[in-house]
Amino acid sequence: MKQKTWTVVVLLALAVALGVGTALSSTHVALGTFLLGAALMLGPFAGAGLFLFAALIAVSLPQKSIASVGGALVLAAVGLVIFTPLGIIPDAIVPLYAGGAALGAVAVLLVPTGLPGRLFRF
Repeated sequence: MKQKTWTVVVLLALAVALGVGTALSSTHVALGTFLLGAALMLGPFAGAGLFLFAALIAVSLPQKSIASVGGALVLAAVGLVIFTPLGIIPDAIVPLYAGGAALGAVAVLLVPTGLPGRLFRF
């Protein structure tokens, strides 16, 4: 239960950091840049983690689908930032990133608490 809680808290904290970093980057440049940079640098790890979660831990097909879509949305948001011209942050990244993190949190919350050794079963 503690691992589920920390995973959900981290995913939601990344989404909040991206939103707050984008909002604060015009008034408080240092704090906005730090939060935005942290969320964007940790985004690929969160997306890949959600894909691994869907492949290895998720029990049901809806849970795998929710985790996969969440990971795809997070990676799409980071990809938008990478492949747009320098100095431009598209407006679509905040909803994509927040939606992906929220779907990932829902997928993690759907895991039964007493999950017996399913992590390394293929």
